[in-house]
Amino acid sequence: MIDLGTLRAQDVMKTELVSVTTRSTLTEAVRTFEENGVSGAPVVDDSGDLVGVLSWSDIGRSEHFRDQRFEGRSHSAYEYDPLLDLRTADELEESGILAVEDYDPEALSQEQVETWMTPRLVSVTRDTSVAEICALMSREAIHRVFVVDGGRLEGVVSSFDIVRAIGESETVPK
Repeated sequence: MIDLGTLRAQDVMKTELVSVTTRSTLTEAVRTFEENGVSGAPVVDDSGDLVGVLSWSDIGRSEHFRDQRFEGRSHSAYEYDPLLDLRTADELEESGILAVEDYDPEALSQEQVETWMTPRLVSVTRDTSVAEICALMSREAIHRVFVVDGGRLEGVVSSFDIVRAIGESETVPK
């Protein structure tokens, strides 16, 4: 069996990163997510410095609707659909956004990433064990951590990267 205590961030992290800028619109961010098959991305400022993260969960946060960022929106965003139970949390957020009564993509196209991103970043080093990363993700209720060295972004480890590493382990029955 794979030992999550000996497996390190550097063993599972992605180094080819997709990012969005603080000035990107949500439409541009969503396009970036879809074109690259990701559910979130680091956010950089005009200088290229890492300043936050944006994910489907950020876009789907209910406070954006409560704060009436979308005029005339209904606050009952979700209708029960048993097929949704088979999806990931990020897919549920995306589906919830699209199910909002009077959902208007035009309203999103004018919003900038800077006002929707999460400015708090959770980071680890290349040597952090995957077991520690799993505990951190669980404690913080997040799907990705950033791998940094001396303040420089080196990669990202998502929950899917960990699942992939376990699934590709030679000791897992195929």
